[in-house]
Amino acid sequence: MSNCCTGGEARKKSSFSCQCEGQKATSLQQHHETREINKIRYIVIGIVALAVWWVVYSGIVPLSQWIAYDLFPLEKGSPLGDSVEFFFYDTAKILLLLVLMVYVIAWLRAGMHVERVRNYLMGKGRGVGYFLGAGFGAITPFCSCSSIPLFLGFTTARIPLGITMSFLITSPLINEIAVVLLWGLLGWKFTIIYVVVGMVAGIIGGVFMDAIRAERWLQPFLLEAMKNAPPQAMDIQPGQVPKIGLMERHTFAYSETSSIFRRVWLWVIVGVGLGALLHGFVPQEWFTENLGAGQWWSVPLAVAVGIPLYTNVTGIIPVMESLGIYNLQGTSFQKNREKVIACYGKMQEQSAGKDTTVGHWEIAGAVSPKPMPTYPQGFPREILEEFERKTGRGVLCNQVYSGTEVIKDYGKEHVETGKLIVYTSADSVFQVAAHEDIVPLEDLYEDCRIARKLLTGEHGVGRVIARPFVGTYPNYTRTVNRHDFSLMPPKETILDAGKEAGMDVIGVGKIYDIFAGRGITKTYPNEGNQKNMERVRELMEEEFNGLCFVNLVDFDMLYGHRNDIDGYVRALNEVDRQLGMMLEKMKEEDLLIITADHGCDPGFKGTDHSREYTPCLCYGANLRQGVDLGIRKSFSDIAQTIAQYLKIEFSGDGTGFLQEIMK
Repeated sequence: MSNCCTGGEARKKSSFSCQCEGQKATSLQQHHETREINKIRYIVIGIVALAVWWVVYSGIVPLSQWIAYDLFPLEKGSPLGDSVEFFFYDTAKILLLLVLMVYVIAWLRAGMHVERVRNYLMGKGRGVGYFLGAGFGAITPFCSCSSIPLFLGFTTARIPLGITMSFLITSPLINEIAVVLLWGLLGWKFTIIYVVVGMVAGIIGGVFMDAIRAERWLQPFLLEAMKNAPPQAMDIQPGQVPKIGLMERHTFAYSETSSIFRRVWLWVIVGVGLGALLHGFVPQEWFTENLGAGQWWSVPLAVAVGIPLYTNVTGIIPVMESLGIYNLQGTSFQKNREKVIACYGKMQEQSAGKDTTVGHWEIAGAVSPKPMPTYPQGFPREILEEFERKTGRGVLCNQVYSGTEVIKDYGKEHVETGKLIVYTSADSVFQVAAHEDIVPLEDLYEDCRIARKLLTGEHGVGRVIARPFVGTYPNYTRTVNRHDFSLMPPKETILDAGKEAGMDVIGVGKIYDIFAGRGITKTYPNEGNQKNMERVRELMEEEFNGLCFVNLVDFDMLYGHRNDIDGYVRALNEVDRQLGMMLEKMKEEDLLIITADHGCDPGFKGTDHSREYTPCLCYGANLRQGVDLGIRKSFSDIAQTIAQYLKIEFSGDGTGFLQEIMK
């Protein structure tokens, strides 16, 4: 009986156990399904949030300009206008970057075993810890804003404050781009000194922080962050690494982001406000006059002034300044440099026009005294009807228009109908815009060849330009697949002379298009400023005898016509950095000439080219330094100087100045 009783109890127990296991299995399955749903939802929301962030970030420049000059409205270029635009632009940019960087770094930090870093550093001794902290800061490409979240992560993991401060001080100070620039401009000795001084500053700062026991003054929110740290911030034994899921990462990252943002947003506004006032109301001459005076207080004053003037380190090492750009006659926005390494002057255009074609022709030695036709009222109907007949496509617009605005206003209709967007400008151009998905590139180029054949004689515009774009309404963007179909130069150029002399004549960017292929032996089509400059550096590694003619179209296409002053400045800084690397590669026999084919002032009212003097900077090992060329009467002086340097026969329209610059 007892056996039966025992057996019955056993069956009941077994049945109960099976039921619980089944419920547990169902519960686990539901839990996993919920986690998968939450994971998918998190990924989708994350992608949408990132897209929204990018749209907002991309709109900072036009929004800040609209607030400053349309909403208030203020005078463009005025101290108050510049200050207001700078304030709204920089505030939005810093806060957006701060939110993104804090979230991303906190998300990554949630899965990092920071405690292992702490244990490693503690085990090496405090002195080695300072060095490793500064070394980590030196090799990481973080600015000050993105370094702070990582600094907070080290602090909450109880890594000694002095070591974390060594990292925080060194990280934004030593920048890999600045190292490259300094190496190219000032040599390896100065660069090594710069890196060593930066690391020593970080180490000394860390030692000082520990010496005064600065951890006493940590904000309470850091203690709170320590309490809320993820499992990885706890002591971890070998082989016992807890796994953290997406939602746990998000929870930690969101909490960190919210906490830090609430505490710093006001100080960001205050700091940017101070910087905006200095930006708008303190003239640049003040810095050069007062900080360059050589007085005992110059260095401490420079340090104090530099605090609210947050600047990218690459922007304070201008290559073109060393070449003499500030020494040009009539240049008043900066004080002349006492010692420059190049010859410098200004060029006056003789051609009747201010566009790309005649400007380049004149640089190459051919002045165009007769102006090319322009169409401020649009092109004649008979021209467009013949164009439509031969291409089989309708035409939209036919007005003077900004290239970026015309695709906004007519892009949707073009996509729906397949009609070509035809427009012009103040220059002698027939421009055809089309979406690459609607009109394939080769079809667009063929349509432009048709237009080129039609536009001759009295309607012989300087250029027919293919303007492809991509994207969806209303966010259309132009691509680098632009192609120019120019008239033939009216006479022989230095390119023709070089080719006839059996030399290499290499065109980079739009050069082949501008000269209709005449005189070019090898071409590399436009890929944007950065790619074009990289291409030039590659060519400098090769052996060639002759001329390399480079056009940097981004200044004109992306920034000048859009009145994008900030974009123009960024592009100048980038090209300036690339120039530093070019100078390093130059051989003894190389001659570098920097100039422009026309003006396109982003601060000038309107979106068309501006007719003004252009710079002429000449640099080479065989050239004298600091020679003022004054104001040259024609761009063609450059072509004649090149002919003299290459020792080729050429009778252009200019007057050479080789004897003035050679040693």
